[in-house]
Amino acid sequence: MLKLDILSYLMDIHKCAKMIGCFNKTKPKLICDKLAGGEKACMSLTMGDDVDYFVPVSALKEDIRNLITKQERVIAIFRKPTNIELYNNLTYIAKEYKEYNSFNKFPVAITNKINFDSLICEPNIILKKMPFIDTLNETAADLRP
Repeated sequence: MLKLDILSYLMDIHKCAKMIGCFNKTKPKLICDKLAGGEKACMSLTMGDDVDYFVPVSALKEDIRNLITKQERVIAIFRKPTNIELYNNLTYIAKEYKEYNSFNKFPVAITNKINFDSLICEPNIILKKMPFIDTLNETAADLRP
């Protein structure tokens, strides 16, 4: 019954996860590598078999800060369908990064995985200074090996 209380939160975790960190092993029966979420609830993640990304393992109705060793702030969350190579949907961005040119601060390894030409934002996200796209694509192209 407890996990049903947080189900709606976890279904929208791609819009509301504020923190991520390595699991501190305080729950011996939970086997995971990372946790993502916030004060209300979090989702445990582990590296998937034969893939290079994390997959969900379990849901926890706990403050993530009590379960991780080092708290990292989530700056932005992008998602994409599995059949598309580049991320094209921005579902969350921290307030101080809402200037479109803030993507300059992201590592090139990340910006190379984002399709800025067809970027879709959730209705609650309004980015400013859209012409930045051309500048970012040129910069990223210059830095590619």
